[in-house]
Amino acid sequence: MAETGAARSGEFLEFIRRSARELRNGEAIPKTLDHWKDLRTTVRKNLVQAIGLSTDKPGPVPVRKIREQKRDGYRIEHLVLRTIRTGDGWIEMPANAYVPEVSPGNAKRMPAVLCVHGHWSGAKQDPVVQSRCIGLAKLGFFVLAVDAFGAGERGLKTGLGEYHGEMVAATLWPTGTLLCGIQVQENMRAVDYLQTRPEVDPERLGVTGTSGGGNQTIYAGALDERLKCVVPVCSVGNYQAYLGAACCMCELVPGVLTFADNGRCWAGCSPGPDGDQRHPGRRAVFGSGGEEVDRRGPSGL
Repeated sequence: MAETGAARSGEFLEFIRRSARELRNGEAIPKTLDHWKDLRTTVRKNLVQAIGLSTDKPGPVPVRKIREQKRDGYRIEHLVLRTIRTGDGWIEMPANAYVPEVSPGNAKRMPAVLCVHGHWSGAKQDPVVQSRCIGLAKLGFFVLAVDAFGAGERGLKTGLGEYHGEMVAATLWPTGTLLCGIQVQENMRAVDYLQTRPEVDPERLGVTGTSGGGNQTIYAGALDERLKCVVPVCSVGNYQAYLGAACCMCELVPGVLTFADNGRCWAGCSPGPDGDQRHPGRRAVFGSGGEEVDRRGPSGL
């Protein structure tokens, strides 16, 4: 009996993994530019539908400033952004804006980075996230660090194992709403807000995050072409790595393997085929633009 139980204990996981292999095996690399353009359009369309992303144009982002702190070479604005309408109310997203000091008379707009956190219980307040934001601000970047839905100031105040409520987040599914979709929607609204800041160059926007923040970075970069620099840290692999492992509901997209693996979603962030190989946006990040890339500060974005 024990041997039978041991033999069967892996059947469930093997079924899941085999199903995934069958869906993505033999996936061909696009051979022509036209094929790639068509494929990217299809993947984006399917991804929008899979995560339940609203295509409505929501208008300006209502925002209020809670307080402001002065620091050496920068200031921190504690903000609340109203991101998604819910009946007669709003989902509100806490955010910290790290704003570099500029010398008097310097009206040059600065590049901006949306900083999305990973699976740290402190969310945007985690020392790792704060360190990243401070470092970028001291390099001259405007930085907006946000709390993901269900985390940080909006968390359930449980242990890290229940980040976002974990299985609680699964109860969104019967409503047709996904935690992943809410995150992408809110991050795109954060980009809307960045474009309204007078200090920010709206043509030089980037996004970065680690772990779960890497997932958010990939989806935001694949779906929002306003983000010229897309830097996921960790989470760059394939969806098979998630299968059978304990992972957060925020990283799961229903049916995604029927149309793409993680790499194909990530490839949606690749440089657009605009013919300009010296474009200073996404190409500069990968060093494929033909010019020397300055990674020491804002010109590297």
